[in-house]
Amino acid sequence: MAQVYLEPSDLSPAQRARVLAALNSASSAPALAAAIEIPGELDIGVRLAQRLLDARDALGGRFGTLQQVRAVRLIGPERFTEICAAVLGLDPRRWITRLGDFTDRQAQLEGRLARLAALADGMPAQREGARVELSISPQPLWLGQALDVRVSCVDASGRPLPDRRLTVTTSNGALEAAFGYAVSRAAGLTVRTGADGSARLTLRLAPPHGLTAEQQAVLEGALDLFDPQADSAVDLKPALAALAQRYSAERAGTLRAALDLYARQYRDVFLDRLNAGGAGVGFALETSVLRVDLHAAEGNASLAHAVAVAHHRNWVGAWLDALGAHVADQATLEAAFAGAGQRGSSGQRLVDDLVAEAQVFVARLPGLAAQWVAQQRLDGAMQRYLARETAQLDLPTRQALHAQLAGAAAQITPEHRGTLAAVAQARAELAARIDQVGDVSGVLAQEMRGLHGDVLARAEDVSRTAAAVTQQAAQVQADRAAVSADRQHVEARSAQFDVQYATFTTQYNDFSTRYDGFVLDYDSFRADYGRFTADYDRFRADGAALDARLSAAEADIGGLRTHTSALDGQVSALGTSAARLDRRIATLDAQRTDLSRELGRLRTDVDTIRR
Repeated sequence: MAQVYLEPSDLSPAQRARVLAALNSASSAPALAAAIEIPGELDIGVRLAQRLLDARDALGGRFGTLQQVRAVRLIGPERFTEICAAVLGLDPRRWITRLGDFTDRQAQLEGRLARLAALADGMPAQREGARVELSISPQPLWLGQALDVRVSCVDASGRPLPDRRLTVTTSNGALEAAFGYAVSRAAGLTVRTGADGSARLTLRLAPPHGLTAEQQAVLEGALDLFDPQADSAVDLKPALAALAQRYSAERAGTLRAALDLYARQYRDVFLDRLNAGGAGVGFALETSVLRVDLHAAEGNASLAHAVAVAHHRNWVGAWLDALGAHVADQATLEAAFAGAGQRGSSGQRLVDDLVAEAQVFVARLPGLAAQWVAQQRLDGAMQRYLARETAQLDLPTRQALHAQLAGAAAQITPEHRGTLAAVAQARAELAARIDQVGDVSGVLAQEMRGLHGDVLARAEDVSRTAAAVTQQAAQVQADRAAVSADRQHVEARSAQFDVQYATFTTQYNDFSTRYDGFVLDYDSFRADYGRFTADYDRFRADGAALDARLSAAEADIGGLRTHTSALDGQVSALGTSAARLDRRIATLDAQRTDLSRELGRLRTDVDTIRR
C-alpha cells in the first residue's frame, strides 16, 4: 500500500501517545482490526490484530513504546504505517500523489548534498593540512626483485594520520599488500594507514604468466648475486656467466622455468632481432609510475596525492647473450660442420650430415631459452659454413646446397628432431638401394634411372609429408605452450591455495588454542560450580536447621506470650488490689487524722481538768 513509510521517530510525543493508547485499549482482535481499517486497502486483518494483542499481553498488558509495536513479527514498515495512519486519521495515499516530482526533487537535493559533503570532507583535510609522502626503495633494482613501497600520511604539524583510506596504483607490474594472513595482488589496491600513519606495499614486475612462490624465491636469490652498482654487462659478466651455467646444470628446473618465463616475455626484444649480441652493453630500464591518493571518509574524492617513478633494470638481454656464449662454448659446432664436409659428401648427403650435427647440438640443451639461443647460433654457424666451405663447388651445386641447407636449418628445433631424422634415414636407405644396383646392364640402368626419378618424386612426397608433420609439430608446440601456461596458472592457483590453506591452518591453530583455553576455563568453572553446589547444599542444611531453630524459638515465644498474658492478668489484679489497699490506707489515714484531732482535743480537755 504505502510507498512512504513511517518510523517511530517520525511521530511527535502526542501522536505516539495516541497510537499507544489506541493499541492498549483494544479489547479484542476484531475490534482492533475494525479500528485499523483503510478503505480499498489490504490492512492488518484479524490475525495480525491478534498477534498484536498477544505481544501486548507478553509485555505485561500494554505497549510502552512504538518500537515494541514495530518489532512485532509480521508488522513491517507498511503495516506499522497503516496502524499509525488509521489511529491518527491520516491518508497515506495522499503522500505519494506526486511521488515522481518528489523523487526528482529528492535527486536534485541529494546531488547538492553530495557536493556539499565532498566540500565538507575536503575542508577538514585542508584545515589539518593533510599530505601524502610516497617513498620507494631500493632504487634502482633488478627486474624480478621486490620493490618496497611506503606511504605516509601526516598533518601540517608532521603528526601521523592513522586509519586513513588510500588508493595506490601502478602503471607497470602488480602491487602486493598483506591483510593479516591474506595477500592481495593487483595493479591498484585500497589500503588503510596504521597507527603510525603509514602503509607498506610491495611492487613486483613478474612475467605475464606469473611465477610460483618457489620460482620467485629462487629467482630473487639468484638476482641477489648481481652487483647493484654494475652499469653494464661487462661489469656483470662473471655473474651472468654463472647464472647461465646454473641454468644449464640445474636438476630441479625451478630457476630454469623462472628464467624461461622472462625469456619468453622479452624474446621479441632480445632474440628475434636482426643484430645478435650487445643487448647488455647498457641495461634497459622498465619504468613504473606509482600514484597514491588520500580519500575522505566517504566517497572517492582525492584530498591529497603523491607520485613516484620506479626503475627496474632489465638483465634479460645481457643474460641471453651470456647463455648464448655458454652454449657455444659447450659445443664445437663449426668444427662438426667442417668434419662433415671433409668426409667427402656432397649434395643432399652433405645437407643430411650437417642437419644431423645440428640436431645433436640442439638435443643437448635443456630449457626454452637455451633452445632459442641455440637456434640463433645455429643459423650463424651454417651461414659461415656456407660462406667458407662451399667455394670449390660449381655454381649450380652451391646454389642448390645453399637453398637446401638454409631450409633445413630453419626447421631444426628440438620438437622437429624426430621428423628430420626419419627423412634423413629414408634418403640414406634409398641411396643405398640405388648403389646396390649400379652394376646392372645399361637397359636395367636406364630403367633404374626411371625408378630413381620415381623414388625422387616419392622423396619429394616424403618431404611434403615432413613439412605437414612439421606444421602439426608446430601446432603441438603451440598446444604444449598453452598447456604449460595452464599448468603455470594451476601452479599459481595452487600457490594461492597454499597461502589460503596456511592462513586457515594458522586460524585453526589459533582456534584450537582458544578452544583448549576454553576447555580449561570450563573445567575450572565446573570445579568452582561443584564447590558452589557443596556450599549451597551446606547453606540449605544450615537454613533448614535455622528454620527449625526459628520454629522452636517461635514456639517458645508463643509460650512466653501466654505466660506474659497470665502475668499481665495477675499484674492487673494486683493493681486492682493495690488500688483497694490504697483506698483503705487513705481511709485509715483519714481515720488516723480524725483520731489525732480527737486525741488533741482530749489532751486539751485533760489539761483543762488538771488545772
